[in-house]
Amino acid sequence: MGFMKKIYFIFLMLTSGLVSVAQTKNEGWVRPQKKLIAFGWAHPTTPNFFKNDIEKIENVPLDGFGMRVIQQVSVNGRKMEYHSCRTRNESPVFLKKTDFNEWLEVFGKVKFKKLKHNFLFANTAQFSSDWFDDAAWAKTLNNHRILAWLAKEIGFEGMALDIESYAPPLTDQVFCYRPQSGKGYEETVKKVRERGREYVKMLACEFPEMQLLAFYWVSALMSSPVILDNQKECLPVSGGYGLAVPFINGMYDAAPETMTFIDGTEARSYKAGLEKDYDSITADYYRYAPRLIYPENLAKYRKITQLGFALYLDAYDRRNQLCPVWRKSSNPTWLLGRNIRRTLNGTDEYVWIWNERGGFWPQEFFGKRKILNWNEIIPGAIEAIEFGRDPVTFAQRIANEKKLQNLLENGGFDRIGEEKSMEPLPPDAKRGPIPSWAVWQRKGSAGTFALDDSNGCLKKGAAKLSGVKDAAIVQTYRTLKYGDAYLVTAKCKVSGNMVVPSLSVTFRNRKGEGLWHLTKNAAFIPSKQDGEWRSAALFFDIPEGDIASINITCGVKSPIRGTPSKEDTCWFDDIAMQRIDDLSLQQMGRK
Repeated sequence: MGFMKKIYFIFLMLTSGLVSVAQTKNEGWVRPQKKLIAFGWAHPTTPNFFKNDIEKIENVPLDGFGMRVIQQVSVNGRKMEYHSCRTRNESPVFLKKTDFNEWLEVFGKVKFKKLKHNFLFANTAQFSSDWFDDAAWAKTLNNHRILAWLAKEIGFEGMALDIESYAPPLTDQVFCYRPQSGKGYEETVKKVRERGREYVKMLACEFPEMQLLAFYWVSALMSSPVILDNQKECLPVSGGYGLAVPFINGMYDAAPETMTFIDGTEARSYKAGLEKDYDSITADYYRYAPRLIYPENLAKYRKITQLGFALYLDAYDRRNQLCPVWRKSSNPTWLLGRNIRRTLNGTDEYVWIWNERGGFWPQEFFGKRKILNWNEIIPGAIEAIEFGRDPVTFAQRIANEKKLQNLLENGGFDRIGEEKSMEPLPPDAKRGPIPSWAVWQRKGSAGTFALDDSNGCLKKGAAKLSGVKDAAIVQTYRTLKYGDAYLVTAKCKVSGNMVVPSLSVTFRNRKGEGLWHLTKNAAFIPSKQDGEWRSAALFFDIPEGDIASINITCGVKSPIRGTPSKEDTCWFDDIAMQRIDDLSLQQMGRK
């Protein structure tokens, strides 16, 4: 398959699929919008936080937050504090819905415009390590049922559950099998699975559409293939989490298909720093995690489980030694921005940030407690997160502010004179009627290329492709350096019914061989400010390795069989490539 044929096959698949995105969320393969959720120490714990200026609360580069529940409740006439991540099962607190009247009142008035994907956060402090203690489990089920009810009533996305064992009194090793209990392992497994069924039934009773974000889930338990292949012998002594396997399977036994479980991959995501780290997490998740799911639950597991990613923000602080991800780059802020992007690219829907030493909100929101803003701890951190969330928009803003040079020749198609020399030409391409641009057309496609200078174009001229089945205009750029960042933008206008336009950047080595796995693609989408013209944009870095040139390609491919007519036409204009120097952030230098 030739160079251009490969590229346009990719484009056809991408752009024809992207048309479906405007349809309803549940149709076909369309995936939910990616969301960035933050949890941590400097986060809201009571409804009083939301009596502050809501615009300032939402002025953060997030889609949602995790909220621990801290509430004063009355127990036998005595005031006690309930804490969803600290109150142990031995506590006499037995929650009631009326304990949260203030929550309902405050959140009934809060109208989020941006932070719409929020979670109530709890851990297993209230779980009993005596799985046969019915009274203890009745209290656990009641209190977490109230949390599920509260999450739904105040409009949250769901709950976040952390099953990790911490030092007492925060939690206990509830998933560790204890031979001294007097109960055999098989008997205990049966009871734990029953508790898992009870737990999820209780959640679903109050919130059947809940999104349950689990920091530690199946991904945290797949420690080695040896354990996976010898679970009966290994799990009873498997790092204190052997009983989590039957508990999780019990949850899959009874979970309605309206619920979603998100595996937060905390155990490995916190330490990930390079693209290969995230690739490894993903591969191992799909390779090993299903082995911990009982065969009868596999179909439901695959249907209602999502892969999520975590990012430990403190790991980019040079003072942090727990997970020193910052050592993987000479500029941790640069790495943070890239890893926000990598996690959002790789997750099914949610990326959750855990942060401890800093905060996103103004100091006055926290009263006497001193909370540093993350930009004070990691210079440029907030901007790095903004960049990672949407590199194209971030880069476009920088390019516009600095009026960066267009590195392409005749990208506005306003030069109609003699063509500038193009040596060597991209493979399978040839010179055409458009100065500085090579043209390519697949065999069997009999369309035409022209430089159109009609008044309907954005500027003086535009590249016009008519009646093509598969064709493109191409320009090569060779002044490249590892790590340099570029923004490529273009506009197009179409007529007829057999036109699918596309924008791509492809890479070649010094031998001229195509490095197809590095190809970057973008679809053209309607532009409100340009009428019939659509826009496409790509942001990319020059990867490490033998990269000698890149091809910037705007092409057209017919989506159906048949012969396009002359009315099936696409015009391309304003094609630009700009080098985004250091993302214009002094704090975010190159790697």
